[in-house]
Amino acid sequence: MKYSLSNDTWGQEELTAISKVIESNRFSMGAFVTQAEQDFAAKVGSNYAVMCSSGSAANLLAIAAMVYSGRLQKGDEILAPAISWSTTYFPLEQLGLKTRLVDVDAHTLNMDLIKLEEAITEKTKGVFAVNLLGNPNDFEKLVVLCKKHGLVLMEDNCESMGASYQGKFAGTFGVFGTFSTFYSHHLCTMEGGFVVTDDEELYHYMLSIRAHGWTRNLPAQSKLHQKNENEFYESFCFVVPGFNLRPLEMEGALAVEQIKKLDRFVEQRRANAEYFKLRMSEFSKFYTQQAIGDASWFGFAIILRPQYAGDRDKIISMLHESEIEVRPIVAGNFARQPVFKYMDATISGELVNADYVHDNGFFVGNHSVNMKKEIDYLCKVLKENKIYVAGHTGLVGSAIVRRLLEGGYTNLLLKSHGELDLTNQFAVNEFFQRERPEYVFIAAGLVGGIKANSEAPADFFFVNMQIANNLLWAAKNCAVKKVLYLGSACMYPKECEQPMKEEFLLAGRPELTNEGYALAKICGSRLCSYMKTQYGLDFISAIPANAYGKGDHFDLEKSHVIPALIMKYHQAKEKGLKQIDLWGSGAALREFIHTDDLADACLFLMEHYSGVQPINIGVGSEVSILELASLIKEIVGFEGDIVCDATKPDGMMRRMVDSTNINQLGWSSRIDLKHGLELVYREYLQQLERGI
Repeated sequence: MKYSLSNDTWGQEELTAISKVIESNRFSMGAFVTQAEQDFAAKVGSNYAVMCSSGSAANLLAIAAMVYSGRLQKGDEILAPAISWSTTYFPLEQLGLKTRLVDVDAHTLNMDLIKLEEAITEKTKGVFAVNLLGNPNDFEKLVVLCKKHGLVLMEDNCESMGASYQGKFAGTFGVFGTFSTFYSHHLCTMEGGFVVTDDEELYHYMLSIRAHGWTRNLPAQSKLHQKNENEFYESFCFVVPGFNLRPLEMEGALAVEQIKKLDRFVEQRRANAEYFKLRMSEFSKFYTQQAIGDASWFGFAIILRPQYAGDRDKIISMLHESEIEVRPIVAGNFARQPVFKYMDATISGELVNADYVHDNGFFVGNHSVNMKKEIDYLCKVLKENKIYVAGHTGLVGSAIVRRLLEGGYTNLLLKSHGELDLTNQFAVNEFFQRERPEYVFIAAGLVGGIKANSEAPADFFFVNMQIANNLLWAAKNCAVKKVLYLGSACMYPKECEQPMKEEFLLAGRPELTNEGYALAKICGSRLCSYMKTQYGLDFISAIPANAYGKGDHFDLEKSHVIPALIMKYHQAKEKGLKQIDLWGSGAALREFIHTDDLADACLFLMEHYSGVQPINIGVGSEVSILELASLIKEIVGFEGDIVCDATKPDGMMRRMVDSTNINQLGWSSRIDLKHGLELVYREYLQQLERGI
């Protein structure tokens, strides 16, 4: 197993302790158990601690003591969170109390305190608060709420040993607190548990109930029984209905040694949690448990965000295949467990959050040793969705691939034109049916400058239409989770209000020099919208500003304006030319986005956008072609003049997208134009050095 739910925390000290027990020939609870109880009470700051055979036994023992001491009566209603382990509820049921389930907070996973107060009835006598997965409740509010309504507060702290709230240990706020020392918990005694309390009478009841209900383990003067001087009589004197919940002496010896290490164990668990939260912040698909106070992080709860609800089964299967142990979040919504039909329990309102966690949450372990390696592995596996990038060798596609690899995504489907002809419908369908990608970026297409578009509009229209139709229908037929289709700013009308808002898209005819290409891109974008509205598919489209960056082609006839100008000015510098002609008047305004920024925006939209309409991706600033040429001239070091050739077409005089919508979602560009141009020029020089 590459990532297990638990780990071994024993050292030589524990092995020696076991040996001492074996040598003593005393295996039922004895001096080691007594020592463990004293040490544990001192550690958490309680007057009394009772060790027992398990955390489940601790709950049974404590609830029985509450009933037999008269603090609770059979038939009393006890409020408890809808998410917890079975033995939070079973002792209430077994002792004749009436459990009433309350919804949890979606983020802390503890009881929703607003829902808790709404659940109180005239029959309610107590609250059995569960500190879930190492996370304390908001005791400042909870204690006040219980006092306000005259309710007894009890704590199931079996998963939260070492957690604290405002400097006070969880498990010590109620009349009692229970703890588990099972193998996977903060302390490991194989099996085992504790109940702590400051109530002496309750303590005496627990001493008796733990061992059959007899008086043998009570002090001479206890709160429930005055011992007879006749030891023979007292050896089998039963005063309350009890159980055999006694721990083994070996468990006591282990506890003595483990308690010494508790602070170190909890410190490491918290360090693991900080790293876990840092790594999980990379995922917009999930959210994790929100801590209250100083959590001790029993483990890590991971919950799918609403837009990804329903994906859990596939994720769980992937984790299992990757040798990562995973479990439901405790028992999920316990009202949905089959056993609930046997319980005399009720539900307060709707358990909306408990239901959601039940269906969309899962749990991985935390250990008392450094888990950086395991957490990194978990994150790597969670990112290994099959992702197909169409056009991965192109300018934008290659940038998307680089960004995915930087983000840890490794399961990428990449096919060159020679391997997969995107205009071949049969080949595309066969590829999708075979590979079953989950996410698709469509950055493929036939592209070119003004000259190429003007001379071959039919080619640009046909090829780009074929690519869009083939890929989008194949994605639909194979139930791809999400598709991002990349359009172009030339999709907007020639006479378009600036900056260009998404709603202006079909307000007029595109610029004639690239109309064929623009119409094909419009059709692809609209097909995404239609598939979303008709079939409910998460297919989105984006309209980027003019892209430039790493991997662009340097060709005076066929390349985009930036690589063409860089090449032209560098050659002019090398030849010592005095002037360079610039195509058009130079007055046309353009917005340029570096492909690294564009790729980052594409990943961002894949995770944060699901709208019907296309969404713009831009930098929020524009530059004239003459200003661009002057900036490139400076970077290249060309000292001649720039002469504008107004006989050549400018194309659309202004083209700037309005990026308000993507900015409001939380994304903005990082690479300014000058720095981006310097990067491109550096790449051009490197190509020259390599003889490319």
